[in-house]
Amino acid sequence: MKEEDVRGITLDEKIQRIEGKPVGITGDMWATGVALEGQELTADGIFIIRESVLPDQLVPGLDVSNKGIVIDRSGATNIPGVFAAGDCTGAPYQLSKVTGEGQVAALSAVKYLDELRNKAKETAKELATV
Repeated sequence: MKEEDVRGITLDEKIQRIEGKPVGITGDMWATGVALEGQELTADGIFIIRESVLPDQLVPGLDVSNKGIVIDRSGATNIPGVFAAGDCTGAPYQLSKVTGEGQVAALSAVKYLDELRNKAKETAKELATV
């Protein structure tokens, strides 16, 4: 028998719903399970999904599509100095995407800050010669 989850989504018969509030992730060198109130589950992988504030509510004016924050290849958004990477930019939701885009966005942000600093230095030199 199929059942609906709390959001009204129909679950496949093979999916077992486990009740209980998560209280921790178990494991020494890597995650091996999840501790719930009253029980512990073993797991090969753990994905934490939580509802959050929409990006355009955090940063007014941020260009967002139904798939996520709109960015260019450097991770830049439509707002100068604001960069984004990973799951907030849309599918695919994969660790390799997050790390790769995160590195590109971080390097782009550093380049942006360097350019601002260089412009400030040039402006200071021009003002000093006047």
